Amino acid sequence: MVRRRSCAVSNHENAAILRDAANRPLLRMRKLSVCYAQGMDLHFMALIGRLFVILFGFLAACLVAGMIVVGAVLFPEFSDLATGPIDQSAVNIVLGFGFIFISGFALLPAMIVVAITEAFYVRSVLTYAVGGGLVGLACYLGLIPFDPSTLSFDGIVRRHLEIMTGAGIVAGLVYWMIAGRTAGAWREPRRPLPPLPPLPSHSPPSS
Repeated sequence: MVRRRSCAVSNHENAAILRDAANRPLLRMRKLSVCYAQGMDLHFMALIGRLFVILFGFLAACLVAGMIVVGAVLFPEFSDLATGPIDQSAVNIVLGFGFIFISGFALLPAMIVVAITEAFYVRSVLTYAVGGGLVGLACYLGLIPFDPSTLSFDGIVRRHLEIMTGAGIVAGLVYWMIAGRTAGAWREPRRPLPPLPPLPSHSPPSS
């Protein structure tokens, strides 16, 4: 009788061990799925925050570029500004149109530059300056008629080309100051928190 009880107990323990062994992969899969879901949520929130930073940097860069273009094209001679009073509302309207003009024409090429820099973690200030100059050049060439027979642009004004390119370079620097320095940072894993310092020997243990 004693042997039968011991055999019954051992069989019951073996069944429990087998049951635990069978449940371990399920528990491990559940833990992995929970960790993966949490990681996806963190990456999604980081992406949303990054999009806001990119949008703010783009709008700030367009505002600065619009001010440069309007000031350089409409007011080439600053000595003429002292001849009479300046209507501040008219200046604000002109700057607003300049901002809308720059942001509208620079949206597509700027999106290409931002996508490349975010994908390859490009954070060099020189890259953003060159990219901004290319965006300004593309905006200006988009307004010039292109002759497909001669494969050239007709009516290019060198001064206007230099103004748009220079405004693009400054806009690229402004964007780098706001968002370019941390390009691709939203995809980097977070650094683990440093461990807490050990408690002094005379302090009571925390409950």
